[in-house]
Formats: sequence, C-alpha cells, structure tokens
Amino acid sequence: MTKRSHIFLAFGILLFCTIISIPQSNKAQTPAVASEPKVHANAHPPHGFEMTRGLTPDAAMKAALAVAAKEKSKGQDPGPLKAKIFVAKKIITMDPMFPECTAVATLGGRILALGTLKQVEERVKDMPNERVKGFENAILYPGFIEAHAHAQTAGLEWMTLYLGQMKQTRPDGVMDSGPQTLAEIKERIKKEADSKKEGEWIFGFGYDPTILKYVLTNKDLDEVTGNRPMFILDTSMHQAYVNSAALKLAGFDKDTKVEGVKKGADGEPDGRVEELTALKILISHFPPITKSQVIEAQWTYAKLCNLKGITTIGDMNFGMVPHGYAAAAETAKDPKFPVRLSAYMLIDVIKSPKVQAMGGFDLELTPENTAAFCVRFQGQN
Repeated sequence: MTKRSHIFLAFGILLFCTIISIPQSNKAQTPAVASEPKVHANAHPPHGFEMTRGLTPDAAMKAALAVAAKEKSKGQDPGPLKAKIFVAKKIITMDPMFPECTAVATLGGRILALGTLKQVEERVKDMPNERVKGFENAILYPGFIEAHAHAQTAGLEWMTLYLGQMKQTRPDGVMDSGPQTLAEIKERIKKEADSKKEGEWIFGFGYDPTILKYVLTNKDLDEVTGNRPMFILDTSMHQAYVNSAALKLAGFDKDTKVEGVKKGADGEPDGRVEELTALKILISHFPPITKSQVIEAQWTYAKLCNLKGITTIGDMNFGMVPHGYAAAAETAKDPKFPVRLSAYMLIDVIKSPKVQAMGGFDLELTPENTAAFCVRFQGQN
C-alpha cells in the first residue's frame, strides 16, 4: 500500500497547497463565437427594429460541415447534421448589444443564431433542424464557469457524511439542512456507523463549532461509533475530529508530542487534530482510494455543478488525488459527462523525484509528455 493511496478527502489538497507554491496557467477560456455579424449600433434598438444575430443560412451549413469534419477526424460518426432550436420566455445572451431574445439555434455545442423563432428558423432553413420543446416558460442563460474548484476532492467529500450546520444542496438535488444539535449529529453518525463493518472507517465533513458553540470530542464520537475509526473534517479545512479508534490507529496518546494533537485537562488526546503535521499521520491510516471512487467523485461534483447552472469548472491544483489523471480523462471522454473540465496541474509536485518514484500520479512524465499535462479536458466537445 503506497502513501499516495491514502489521500482521501478534500483537506488533502487544501492543506498541501498551504505549503507548496505552484505555478498555474492563467490562460482565459475563449468563448466559442459563431460569427460577428453587423448589428444596430445602439444597445437598445429603436421601436420596431428587429435584431437578430448569427450566421447566414449558407454560413450555418458550412459550420455544420465543419462540425462533421471534426467528428470524422476523431474517428466518430457525426450522425445527421441537425440544428436544435430552443424557444424560451427569455434567453439572456450576456451581449450588451443584444441582451435578450426568445429563440436560439445550436449545432455541435455551438450557437448558430439568436433572435425570434421566425428569425432563427430562417437562419437554419437550409439544413435539417428540430424544435426542442419544454423551455417555453423558462429563462435560458449561458452556463456559469466555476473558475476555482477542487472537483475530485469535493466529490469525494459528498460521498461521505454531511455534518455541517448550513443548508446545502446535495448532488442528488435534495436540500440538506444539516444537523442542528449534538443529538442530531450523533444520530446521523450512528446510522452511518451501523451500516459499516467492524473496523471500517467512517468519514464526515462540514462540522462548524462556531455555529453550535461546541467542540466535538472523541468521547462524543465513541458513543455512536464503537470500534470503527471516524474522521470528521471541520468546515475550516484545518481541523478534524476523530474518535478513540482513530487516535489508537495513529498512535496518538498522552505521551504524543506531535504538533496539532490536542489534549484535554487529563493530558489525553481529546479527538481534535489540527494542521498538516498531525493530519498527515492520520491520512496514512486511511483506506486506499480506488480509480472507481475518483470517477464516482468526478461525476458527483459534476452533477452538483449542473444543479447550480455551472457547465465549466477549473480544477485547481489538479494531481493531488491518486488516479486523478486517469479518472478525469475517462470521464471527459463520456459524451454524457455534463461539464467541461479545465485541469490546472501540479507540475512541480508531479515531476518531483519522490512522486515519480511512486508512479507520477497515473502517467510517467517525460520531456515529451510533461506539456501534455496542461490540457483542457472537454467533457462535451
């Protein structure tokens, strides 16, 4: 079992980032623009002036052929070249010269035309098209971009027990108010513990002592966990709460002099573990993470993003989770993966001799392929 296989929760990436300076790409995403047709010079056109934006019918067909050629170059069957027309109560364009419309035509993830239904149909009249129904009373807007996220680690968190006191939307769409009392916290933990085998780890996250005005102890957790080790990540990401079984695995006792292992009035560890020095010891006893878990985490976070209208995420400090590269590459190839992922790699860390000796996080680095790490995984294109 390698050390790199023990990094399990989001605190791993966030804590490591407090001591490592990583150069990251600042290249901005360039939106895909079908064309820049001439429009009326006023942001608010005069009464009776109808505006439309998009490609001419001939240009729309050329765009369709370009999409088909791109798909064929990848060895994929582009299928029928059919534009999709969406009609909504309001479509927000984010273009100050043409802020709103009621219809949009798309092809291959690119916008062909904006305007009224009649105008849009005219733009794509020379190619097969279909009307997508169900948005007539809705407001459509461009997808949001989450520029700084930790997709895999956040997904791993949501695969564990939520113990925070703030309302959160879970990846399944259900609003979770969170446990508001110590009794409710213990109830959630006990239910989770009862589903685990003897000695199996229990993970939770989000606990906020500033809201409950109470600091969890190992004795609180012992009441409902038995001999199953438990780790709860504080909402600050700098502190954790563990039970006696976890303290025993880590070797923390009254004689421990490790910085960050907090003790009670009796001199014994009280379950609070703070900052990297102490947390690293705990991490080393976590069960190894698998590629399938990271793939599930990737999907979990992507679903959560979609619930909030996010369609593109920037995964900062990518590379701290084992199997992360392989998992991201696999999910990005899936046409059903609902977000675009821009991965900002920890090149300096991955190239280090220590990391290379452990396998280089899924891909052995060479002078030829190091640059290939800094690529954008396109989940939809």
